[in-house]
Amino acid sequence: MNREILGIALRRAGHSVEFAHNGQEAIERVRGRRFDVVLMDVQMPVMDGVQATRRIRSLGGEFASLPILGLTASVMAHERESYLAAGMDACLRKPIVWDELWSALGRFAGARPSPPSAGTANTDATEPVLVDGVAIDKLRKLAGSPALARMLASTLETAQQCCEGLQRQDEPADVVAQAHRLKGTAGTFGLDRLSALARRIEALAAAHEDFGPSVEALRRTLQDTRLELQRLALIAAEPAG
Repeated sequence: MNREILGIALRRAGHSVEFAHNGQEAIERVRGRRFDVVLMDVQMPVMDGVQATRRIRSLGGEFASLPILGLTASVMAHERESYLAAGMDACLRKPIVWDELWSALGRFAGARPSPPSAGTANTDATEPVLVDGVAIDKLRKLAGSPALARMLASTLETAQQCCEGLQRQDEPADVVAQAHRLKGTAGTFGLDRLSALARRIEALAAAHEDFGPSVEALRRTLQDTRLELQRLALIAAEPAG
């Protein structure tokens, strides 16, 4: 879902876009054709974004100066510094801050016209709302109502799978990975409370603390979020019975 909304926004802004599903594939694509800029997610399967960036830089020549913009949900300064040290030219936040993305693309890939800002989750709120109406409205303008409804439904399905997986999972590293994915996706689509709870579970698991109560809170919040999206007619209501 993050890739899809990013693709819609970038293409509407006049960019040509190709996606890779992991760091190894990213290297192969970069070697296969010329790109103006690479958006490099830090956490990916097979090979992460830090390793992939180092490998691209090691190719030398034009690859040594190819703009690579990291995408990360990390807020720790030392982690961002390590990404820059690996060869990234800048680190952009996830969930995506659209004005920040357009500014970086203008700086590293030449100015292009951009669509309306799609907003992002309000991570500073003391009590995150179930659904960020401002972010939803901007996403609707960006993608259109049918596409937004489909992506919201898919995000809820991902969240359901995540809840079920977290309830069965005891390995902290796997919990951190699952919660991290949900945190970013929910945040991108303005599902603030889901994103905040996923962030909390990620932090608790990383610190080897009890995350069980937060998983139960996540499950209840998912139900409340689904009902709120149905009430707002953003997704179809489930059939009775």
